[in-house]
Amino acid sequence: MKFDAKVTQLMCVLQEALRPDHQQHLPSIIEQAGLDRVMDPELFKAARYFERRSLLMFLATLGFENTEDKAHYRRWLAATQYLSQQIDVDEAARLCAVGRPLMTGFYRDVLQAVAQPGDAASTVDWVGSPCQTADMLFATEVLLDHQAVQWLPAVLQRWRQLDTSGEPWLWMCRTVAERVEYAQTAQKARALAWALDSLLQEAAVEHRSLADTLAPHQVDLHLRAGQRDEALVLAQVLHQRTPSMTHDYWLMRCHASRSEFEPAMTHARVLLGAILDKAMQPTPSNDQAVTGAPPAKKHVFDVDAASESLKTVNRVLRERGLQPFMMSGVLLGYLREGQLLPHDKDLDLGLIGWEHQFEVAQALLAAGHYHVSWRYLRGAQTFLIDAVDLKYGVAIDFFFFHPKADHLLHGIDYKYGFTQNLRFSPFELTEVDFLGERFWIPDNADQNLTENYGDWRTPQSSYVVTVESPALVDKGSEKHQFMVLIELMRSVQTFKSVRRVERILACCDAMGIQPLSDQLHRSLCHWMAVQALH
Repeated sequence: MKFDAKVTQLMCVLQEALRPDHQQHLPSIIEQAGLDRVMDPELFKAARYFERRSLLMFLATLGFENTEDKAHYRRWLAATQYLSQQIDVDEAARLCAVGRPLMTGFYRDVLQAVAQPGDAASTVDWVGSPCQTADMLFATEVLLDHQAVQWLPAVLQRWRQLDTSGEPWLWMCRTVAERVEYAQTAQKARALAWALDSLLQEAAVEHRSLADTLAPHQVDLHLRAGQRDEALVLAQVLHQRTPSMTHDYWLMRCHASRSEFEPAMTHARVLLGAILDKAMQPTPSNDQAVTGAPPAKKHVFDVDAASESLKTVNRVLRERGLQPFMMSGVLLGYLREGQLLPHDKDLDLGLIGWEHQFEVAQALLAAGHYHVSWRYLRGAQTFLIDAVDLKYGVAIDFFFFHPKADHLLHGIDYKYGFTQNLRFSPFELTEVDFLGERFWIPDNADQNLTENYGDWRTPQSSYVVTVESPALVDKGSEKHQFMVLIELMRSVQTFKSVRRVERILACCDAMGIQPLSDQLHRSLCHWMAVQALH
């Protein structure tokens, strides 16, 4: 699941207003937003998933004082106060039990597990505790939030004694699955993978179809945790049992993460063929007159929001003594258009030296409104950190240039588990005025853009940097050909762009490579011909 941008933006505004020097703004923010929006369960969940503890405590207090579900908010408030060392475990357990003395032992066990998530689960006997569904729901959520997953089987066992319909198992599985998107550290991914593995092993016959639907999440979590062997074995089992596009996709991801590009390309070709077949079928937009379905929304790059985000992150990093410089699309927009490019999709900033990744991560964390993929912090192996400015809803890529003897090396660290490197001439940094503020850029900006784009002064629609860039290392290699297939898939499925496909195929012809089979090439040409008719 992904939270609506309005939810994450409100979360950031409230988080900032909770700072001691800004708290006078809280009443007006709540009045302007409306209490219903502030008490939206999705906002409360977002505060938990993004680990905004002070905001969680504030929202729990607000919920306790302004809603009828006082017991729910009291539990979360007590747990957060305990984890913040404001109250001891006995007091927190008493508050969580909500006037039921026989439940304090249950809550003491759960809270102690949350405070020490690495400890093994001890043998507990909760049969005598008068548990209710609300207790089980809270225990599951708080244990998952803090990776104390080894306690989940004990919670599930007790829950099943209360509810024999199978719902506890179903609810636990779905609750784990919706957290996958937020498993941004290997530790979280490992914990969720263990939880999902344990749950799916207990799947009843009547839940087999749901277990099959959830199984790809297992593969995803193992990859996020760096457990590539486990991910591959599981993906192979899934594909052998029920061949499908989904399972081809995860096998492709697993092989690519192991730099096994030949089998990765085999599955990529299967996927591209399936995508082309699907693209040739009637689309929702074509059937709109019959079905009344609205056309799909296209991605819109909000230049104003992106400009504010760029200025903000520039200040955040410069205040730390760092020198982030504009690069790629941002630099191109500055030099050629005097503004960010309206057709861009994210912000690109560079820093010289991989060592700065930790200072960048700390600065973003301290700012409080960035969602960072922490698993990409890999020391000397790091070339990219991607982040989202939740306040403005803008994606930001931070590229780290590694100084070599006669060049600078940067790269794109893909979700597929490998890096595509680009090589640039060395440069120093110089300051310029942009958007009313001071920014760093390479002092050889013209040469830098030429090495990245070729003729950068002439707008080139549908330019595919991962395929075409003159700076790419190992052009024509299996890794590069794999990226060609990935970009062809994106061109058909996401962009629906004939021009983009033509550029990629022309680049392949120029290099003398042919990653497509003859049949795939014919299917792609047929798709382009059909698209040209519309």
